[in-house]
Amino acid sequence: MIDYEEKCSETRHRMGFMTPLLVFVLAFVACCGVIACVFLRAAVISDEAARESAGIALCRSAAEEFRAGEIPENGEKAYFTKDMTSCAEADAYYYIETEVTAAETETGALYAGKITAYTAEQDKEIYALNVRCYQPKEGTP
Repeated sequence: MIDYEEKCSETRHRMGFMTPLLVFVLAFVACCGVIACVFLRAAVISDEAARESAGIALCRSAAEEFRAGEIPENGEKAYFTKDMTSCAEADAYYYIETEVTAAETETGALYAGKITAYTAEQDKEIYALNVRCYQPKEGTP
């Protein structure tokens, strides 16, 4: 017959390897949690960078049109999808708004503007760009 003390001793001996195993499992779970947080934060940063890059591209494109003489109306908005193609307001992911002021001179007009890109869902400003354009009157050298 097996003695009670002997049985307890065997149980303690068998359970003795569980402590390091439990410590390892807990450390593994903690490391997995940290890695998951790092990847989630990286995804958020990547999305923010993509939004900012899109805002910069949209503003620069509008600024080039402005400098080429295609002056929009003050407060005019243009709407774009996530892949930066023109769209209707209902389908917009981004939009740009242009504020324009004009100063007439004897030889032409000086237009100054501020082009601002926003996210359509949150109305959060992404990027702003100041532009100027001088358009001489016809016949002016």
